[in-house]
Amino acid sequence: MKKLFFLLLTISLVISLAACESGCKHADENKDGICDKCEEALEYKVENINLIDDEGNVNFQFVLSKSIDSSARLAIKELVLDLEDAGIEVDMVDETDEDLAIDCEVLVGDVESRGSIYHVDGHSLGNKGYVIKIVDGKIIINGGSPSALKDAIDIFIEDILTFDGDEIWDITMGANQQVEEIQSDYAITSLKLLGNDMRGYTLAVDTANNLYLTAAKNIQDTVYKRTGYYFEIVELKNAGEKSVVLKSIDRIYGENSFKVSASGTQLLIECAFENKLIDTVSAFLTITFVQGEGDINFEGTVFNKDISFVTYEEFGATSNKKSDDDFEAIYNAHVFANAGGQKIKILGSPVYHIKRNEIGGKPAEVPIMTDTNWGNATFYFDDSAISLYDYKDKPLYSENIFCVLPSEEMIKLEGEAIPEGLTIQPGVTKLDLGIGRPAVIIPYYEGHRVYRRRGYGGYMGGEMHEVIVVDAEGNIREETPVMWNYAGISWIEIHYLDETPLIVEGGKITTIASQQSIYGPNYATDKSDYHNAYYHRGIEVSRANTTVKGVQHYIENEISIKDQSTELKTGVAYRGFFYAINTTNVTFKDCVLTGHRCYTKPTSLGGGGTQGTYDFGANCVNKIVLDGCKQSNFWITLDSEGNITPATKDTIGAISSMARENVYKNPDISKSGALMHWGIGGTNYCKNMEYLNSTLSRFDAHAGLYNGKVINSEVNILALTGMGEMIIEGSTLYSMDPDKTYNTILHLRADYGSTWDGEISLKNFKAYLYNDYTVKDEVGKEVTYNPYIVMHTYTNWYYGYVATYPSLVLDNVSFYDANLFYTTRQSVALVDVEIAINTGNHIKVYPELHLPTISNYAPIRSYWDADGDGYVDGYDVNGDGVIGEGDRVYDPEELNENPKLDSGITDSESKENLNPVKPPEYIKIKNTNGFKIVITDTSDAANGGFFGKTKFYYSDTEFYTGTGEEKSANDNVFVFK
Repeated sequence: MKKLFFLLLTISLVISLAACESGCKHADENKDGICDKCEEALEYKVENINLIDDEGNVNFQFVLSKSIDSSARLAIKELVLDLEDAGIEVDMVDETDEDLAIDCEVLVGDVESRGSIYHVDGHSLGNKGYVIKIVDGKIIINGGSPSALKDAIDIFIEDILTFDGDEIWDITMGANQQVEEIQSDYAITSLKLLGNDMRGYTLAVDTANNLYLTAAKNIQDTVYKRTGYYFEIVELKNAGEKSVVLKSIDRIYGENSFKVSASGTQLLIECAFENKLIDTVSAFLTITFVQGEGDINFEGTVFNKDISFVTYEEFGATSNKKSDDDFEAIYNAHVFANAGGQKIKILGSPVYHIKRNEIGGKPAEVPIMTDTNWGNATFYFDDSAISLYDYKDKPLYSENIFCVLPSEEMIKLEGEAIPEGLTIQPGVTKLDLGIGRPAVIIPYYEGHRVYRRRGYGGYMGGEMHEVIVVDAEGNIREETPVMWNYAGISWIEIHYLDETPLIVEGGKITTIASQQSIYGPNYATDKSDYHNAYYHRGIEVSRANTTVKGVQHYIENEISIKDQSTELKTGVAYRGFFYAINTTNVTFKDCVLTGHRCYTKPTSLGGGGTQGTYDFGANCVNKIVLDGCKQSNFWITLDSEGNITPATKDTIGAISSMARENVYKNPDISKSGALMHWGIGGTNYCKNMEYLNSTLSRFDAHAGLYNGKVINSEVNILALTGMGEMIIEGSTLYSMDPDKTYNTILHLRADYGSTWDGEISLKNFKAYLYNDYTVKDEVGKEVTYNPYIVMHTYTNWYYGYVATYPSLVLDNVSFYDANLFYTTRQSVALVDVEIAINTGNHIKVYPELHLPTISNYAPIRSYWDADGDGYVDGYDVNGDGVIGEGDRVYDPEELNENPKLDSGITDSESKENLNPVKPPEYIKIKNTNGFKIVITDTSDAANGGFFGKTKFYYSDTEFYTGTGEEKSANDNVFVFK
């Protein structure tokens, strides 16, 4: 734009000059336009300025404003170079170089250092306005914006300097060549706050914060362009009564998390989440100024927006496009929300697809560190093509999709960092680690292993460790007392606690199950070519005080029974879709879980058996609760082709999802049948696990639970290992199979020593069990099944601790006919029957199993090599009297050829009892509903045998000790056989 307005300084100029000459003759040494003595405004005569004389002498220099735009600077620089090429040297200096000032100068931009008389505020001209004028021997070139200043420079070059690059002649700027244009064509004609004009307002902001300063400059620029009002930016502390104040506020959630409002004479712009500041300010400016016109008067709340949440769509999630993978968009959304403290929120009912969980070509997990509400969203986790061989060191299948993370990473203490003299043993109530924060403490001692799983030589237990919760002073919470006596401490993990609750809720997630087989490509010729992988690809929680609420998980496309049977397809196992680790106080509330298909491994793979797979799991967690959770396939129907369909409790013929049915045609699979689905949950090294108001097939404490509860819930199996108090109340168990392993109320896991050191109580409990259930086996022989209260198995194997038979309390326990229920859905109580307290006859055969030595049961020693010397720990395998070459540890190839070695080495010459089981302190029976409880009679054994000191209560106060005492005439509870 070039539009000239010649300034005619005629009569008005003469009058002003006359007035000046008659009234004041004093000096203006500082050239500020004010008489130094009279302090009256002066006007200066406009005279022509000779810039270059007819001999090519230069009489001026360019002075550039310190705030000049780069395009204007470049234009002057190019002009100077062109003049230089023509033999004319013109200086170009910055206004800060005041020592270089001369009388005749061309001042470009907002030059203030030469005195106020030579300064024209560019913003008074408007965004499109500019000026070229003469003031007392100086030429002022300025514009209301960088582009307007560039226009003014172009006019000066083309219309005044008239230098064509070839010829030089006398160049003079005359008074009649002055130019001025002031913009007045603004869409917004006035800007007011509560009716008062806002011209002259400042814009107050924390200039040290680049985000806020950027937003302030956007406000300044947009308002100026649209209104002509220029708000000078000042420090927040210098905000005055007439200021636009842009500031951050404490995090609040809702529509006022970004708010623009009139407050007195100020316009307040308040932002609770600075990572959305710039975008939200732009939205406000667009609505108010870019799209606005006419008069604007700010009153009350001018604009507000909820910026306290983030959506996946903001980061490119496509929603319902099956061909796309939304993982990266979802990942980036959470990273952004974590940084700003926003929640994640789903709007509407979108569908998301997640396939390859990787970022930048590397496996990744979506980090959740803020409240997340998936609402009505549907997710598909497509595992069908996730390979067992992706990324060898860190494969995709071993990463979760979502991880709820703590705000701080774990700290590990080892070596000298461990306080000298620190004692960790039962009874200690304080761990003084000097951390000054509530935390989960997990101490490790490599010198001793616990939960040394019988029959699994590849896993000889874990380093002694447990989860302990401490407050800021190191006091141990009463609910997490020390379980083990640590002879040493190898290292300590410290997981700081986030005490503010976090919730992840809503959403329906469907896993499209992996179609990978555990068989490798060379399995036909090399039986070691298989993969015992555990897929993760779920939701893992490692943050304290987290609730996962109302999240539904389903499974599709699992390998069918028919395909496994006829095509030798054996699928992979899953660790647990819902999983918690290394933390405290995690609740899964009103969630839907789904049991996974149980794939049976051929006998050539380490002796056959099942590949356990869970939908829920935990490791080193205190207070993990499943409340109101339901299993979508707790009940199923199974047709003759092996097709499985979820059912309801009332469906006649429906069976437990964990039922074992012989539907396989594969001769390499056990003919006794296999579980249809693995149980729903399994945990290790946890304390205070609870099932409340839930219907879930399996409550399973693997490597030790301290304290547990099953309240008002339905289960298929109660598999227990651990210590403390186990409370089972108002609940129902449905036996999944007549075999004694599953036709039992309390399944004390044999692989960990059938131990529970403490009390297990059953109150107001119903058990659907198979009683006098007779079927024919494969050779036509009739087999009768009867129920048990406790499954307890003895093995002469060292588990890393003293195994204990629990004390029991049975109060109002009722038994029902499971076979009749499954076939007709009738609940028929079993009355006047005898129910054995424990399975098997080992207590009768080995009544001294609690003593240091035992007859007729040689100890089984592991081939484990904990000290790494290459020999079986502490055992003379070949019997030559020396632990040496012949006593080496078996290598993997030998184990593959002879899987039975996995079970350990039988020391046939020894009578040592590696597993002296501590007997129960008491067994209490109340309100038996007519049942008689059968106890193994050990009265003939020395010292009364295993139950010699056990107290048997048949009323609240009456009891007798051992199985040989004369019973009370009123006792109609115990039967000793």
